[in-house]
Amino acid sequence: AGSGLTLEKLKGAKAAWVDRDSVAGYLLPSAYLKTQGLEPSRAFVSQQFTGSYQGALEAVLEGRAEVTSVFCPPASTGLTFATGVEDVLGKGMGSRFELLAYTDEAPNDGVPVAMGLPAPLVASLESALLGLPATPDGQALLRDIFNAERFEVAPRMGYRALYRVALASL
Repeated sequence: AGSGLTLEKLKGAKAAWVDRDSVAGYLLPSAYLKTQGLEPSRAFVSQQFTGSYQGALEAVLEGRAEVTSVFCPPASTGLTFATGVEDVLGKGMGSRFELLAYTDEAPNDGVPVAMGLPAPLVASLESALLGLPATPDGQALLRDIFNAERFEVAPRMGYRALYRVALASL
């Protein structure tokens, strides 16, 4: 926070990312920067992969990087990007960072199924997962296995940014 860094001033900065396969920790921000005319491999003087959000955020706090990315709730929730920072580093740490930009929304996690599965089987799985909050055992599964409160159906043709990321990696 307070560095004066903007998207226009990223050229020559150092970046700290989570992992090359992390959606919010590298893929979406990298794709977003490309849409803004910033090719990360040319714009940043260095890019390091720390293996975790904590490592990436700490790299910025310690001055080893000027920019990173972190997951955050969609703007529609009324929560801010600081929520993601505080989930990782602790309460009050969100004020140590400033938001440069939001990427398109992406799901936190997903339950993929093979394209060849019969539609009735997929519908049955979806119904079972969506029904988990209705019972104490289901709530325990959500909490203990998935670290979630519920599942949501992905919007049809949603998450367009992920399609762009996938196509760009081919």
